[in-house]
Parts: sequence; structure tokens; C-alpha cells
Amino acid sequence: MSASRPIYETPEDLKNERDIADHVSHVWKISLVKMHLKHYIDFMAFRDGKAVAVVEARRRFNLANKYPTFFISLAKWNKGIEYFKTNNLEFCLVICWDDGMQYYKYKDGDDFEIEMGGSQPWNKSWRGDAQDYEPVIHIPMGRFVRI
Repeated sequence: MSASRPIYETPEDLKNERDIADHVSHVWKISLVKMHLKHYIDFMAFRDGKAVAVVEARRRFNLANKYPTFFISLAKWNKGIEYFKTNNLEFCLVICWDDGMQYYKYKDGDDFEIEMGGSQPWNKSWRGDAQDYEPVIHIPMGRFVRI
């Protein structure tokens, strides 16, 4: 039996997610409900009581143009696509940068490079968790739209 992994989501992360959700809810005229960790994606979006999307929210403390891509774990990516294909729900990533908020909306057939990414001993972000180094999808920043 394997030991459970630590959860890296902090109260500050949850507050940042909620701030993003509140802004997006207002702009897009939807309500965002926080989902349990077992669902992999942060929020399910509802309009007039009907589920319309799943939304992954992130806060990054740098400018949007600092890196050429934004990466997300392959597991989250695959789960978002599953909601899109199985449940006919939009799959969106919403990122709040120091210079504004942007979103990416999955389109059927979007195909991005899979690489390894995350925390490793050679990164300053190393957390001592070998499982934190995982397959990730790199989405070009040009695919994001300003909110």
C-alpha cells in the first residue's frame, strides 16, 4: 500500500481560485462551483442551472509574456477533454497574471506537445516529491485570449 501524497494547494491558492472564479462568473454570467479533488478540475460552470463548462483556474505571479507556453498536467488536460467529449461541456483554462487575466478554450482536435515538467531537484521549486515530475501539455500563449 502506498502512502498518500501531500496536497500542495494552500489556503492562498484557494483564495486566488475563488477571486478568479468570482471575476469570471461576473464577466461570463455563469456560476462556478468548486469541485472535489477527485474530479481533477477546479470548477464546473453553470448557466440557468445547467452545466455548461469545466474551468481550471490558476494564478501566476509573473507577466503573461514571460514564457512562450503555459503548461498543465496531462492528467488535468485529459480530464478536461473527457468532460468535453463525454459530457458536451466546454473546457477552459483561466489564468490570472500580474498584467491581466486570460483564458484558453479547448477546441476539438487541439493537439499540443507532451513533455515532462514540474518540480525536480534541479529546479528551485523542488518539493522533494518525485511524483511531482509528470507529463504536461504546453499550450502556446498565442492561444490565450484576454478577459
